[in-house]
Amino acid sequence: MKTKKLNSLLFALFIYLMPLGQSLFAQEMCGSPETSLDPAAMALINETGRNGGNFELRLYFHVIKNNHCEGGISRSTIEEGFNNLEETFRNTDISFYWDRCIDEICDDFFSENPTTDEIFNVNRNTDGIDVYVYDNNETEYNGKAAGIGNNAALLLCGYPKTGLHTIITNIFAHEMGHVLNLHHTHRGCNVNEAGYELEHPNSSNCLTAGDYICDTPADFNLYDRVNDDCTYKPNWWQAEYCTGMPLNPLYYNPDKELIMSYTATPCLKKFTQGQIAHMKGSIQLNPSLQAVVYNNSGTPFSFCSKATKCNTIYTENAIITSDFATQGDIIIKNGAHVTIQATISLSENSNIIVERGAKLTLDGAFLTTCPNARYWQGIKIIGHNRKAQGYPSPSITDPQGACLTVINNSLIENAIVAIDADPYFDIYSSRPDLYSGGLITIHNASIQNCKTGIKMGKYGLPKPLLNVYNENSTIQNLTLLGCDTGIKLRLNKGLSIIESQFEINDYGTGIYCNSSTMTFENNSIEGGDFGIRYIAIYPVFGENIIKK
Repeated sequence: MKTKKLNSLLFALFIYLMPLGQSLFAQEMCGSPETSLDPAAMALINETGRNGGNFELRLYFHVIKNNHCEGGISRSTIEEGFNNLEETFRNTDISFYWDRCIDEICDDFFSENPTTDEIFNVNRNTDGIDVYVYDNNETEYNGKAAGIGNNAALLLCGYPKTGLHTIITNIFAHEMGHVLNLHHTHRGCNVNEAGYELEHPNSSNCLTAGDYICDTPADFNLYDRVNDDCTYKPNWWQAEYCTGMPLNPLYYNPDKELIMSYTATPCLKKFTQGQIAHMKGSIQLNPSLQAVVYNNSGTPFSFCSKATKCNTIYTENAIITSDFATQGDIIIKNGAHVTIQATISLSENSNIIVERGAKLTLDGAFLTTCPNARYWQGIKIIGHNRKAQGYPSPSITDPQGACLTVINNSLIENAIVAIDADPYFDIYSSRPDLYSGGLITIHNASIQNCKTGIKMGKYGLPKPLLNVYNENSTIQNLTLLGCDTGIKLRLNKGLSIIESQFEINDYGTGIYCNSSTMTFENNSIEGGDFGIRYIAIYPVFGENIIKK
């Protein structure tokens, strides 16, 4: 008798402990509200979506910060999340448009209460899906749509057990699926879905139960039943999630990779064809979703018609891999290193600004103009002519110069000054000359059709300390075509130009050298009135030096 009692206790302990090790990365609970479904309406949506169509939907991003506009997730995290969403929807005929502007909501109430529905009333837009993003992990769930198919907004908050912010996991796609009228695959078997019918294991009631989509296998709720390697553990002892379950959970064979399930977060990978058709049909038939279609004319947009009108500001490291167009500036702040590996089209007033203590790398990049602009302004390098250039700066209070690296066949074209390290930016100082300099490294790249290819400004200390700092910028294997002036130097020390080719416009100048020092090896200059033109101004006569 005692033995039986002991065995019973051990079995109970086994049952209690067994779930604890089964899912390291379970999908967090979703806070989206469920609604009743009309089978006839669902069937019409599914049939409409199977008839094809391509849809691009507008997104707006809102970042929640405190009253002082501090905190919040970074632009690079938003960009990574957007790119991941696009990739997840790649084969669905549904894509997304984001103008790269980010709205900041600076309010302690919202930053400290990340799951309140009140956020959906703040800075809402009528022509896009509003995405509210929190940097707060003290939440009961990581995502929530404002409604399923009838309210184009969602919120994302915190970090699921993967350690990644929700926006760069497919929890984002899960909540977007709700916005586009998809329900949980386990609808009828969730703690907040009592009263809805659970789909039978053989899917015999798939048109009137579960998610009403028949190619999603019956699912009795995968929460805490899928391991981090996406293996399924049908914990029949956890059947309390399902009230009135008609059959034993062991009879179910759900798909562990469906985004609209409660599988482990790393396993959220795909939509079924039925789910894709349902989203497309919902977009066509639902007025609230029709309103967020960015291009509803059937006429393809030109790339630059999507140009963002706001400045794009980077405060931390980022890699830009997606093409985009802008009518604003791209600004890289102190301490940030941004790498561009994409095509960026810019308007006539657009600059790329690399501030002190920042770094920009063009790695196979293409910087050009939108069709309606003859020129864009170019890259501005904000140096410091009396300090050694370096990245990152040792402190925010004492920033050093800026750095630019151009490699791997990058091309800059149609700029007033393609690379300007002598920008005279009065907005930075009453002594703008202190903001010249900047460390530039170019290897295997091209500049074409610019008024001026490169400007290098004053660098080094006054006599007798001219040699305390050397610029040490290097240009190697640069092809510079169709510019009025190739390189313009002013009071600059230490530029090396090696194995580069210059083809200059008529009446132009290859290199304009004003009281500067440079190394010039194995280069060719064709066209123009001057190959290399020297000029020296008082009180630094005689400072032009060419080392061959």
